Amino acid sequence: MTSLGDILFAATPDGERVFDDELVDHALPFVLLMVAFPLSEMPERAKSAFVAVLQQCGVSSADAGPVLMAKVGAFYEKSPIDPRLYEAVMAWIRQQLRDHAPQRGENKLTAEKLGLDRPRSLPTAERPAGTTAASPLARFSLGQHLPKK
Repeated sequence: MTSLGDILFAATPDGERVFDDELVDHALPFVLLMVAFPLSEMPERAKSAFVAVLQQCGVSSADAGPVLMAKVGAFYEKSPIDPRLYEAVMAWIRQQLRDHAPQRGENKLTAEKLGLDRPRSLPTAERPAGTTAASPLARFSLGQHLPKK
């Protein structure tokens, strides 16, 4: 499995970095906000680059989440991330979401809300009177044969 560091510090076969420090530093707040990386676990060099770009964005410590995101978004609209780096990071994020998504029914509350915890077919008992073995859309094919309400 590829790590985020493998993407940010990737090198060509001859050892040259694909994305130089300046590109990575510029993209760092975007990447770290996307993956919700805890600031307390960030290495000092990354933390200083992160704070420097946030200052360029005009973010202050008093800014709440939506205000912070709006300022960061406006900054990156004016000064976009290198497209190759952006695509590489987004591909990594998509892969992480696929690899670590809960399995069907793994999250019980979600399964209950989505109706995934119920059996998908009727039990083998006798069908209730007045029902047919048809899909919910079958009533549209009956048209005028349905009783009027």
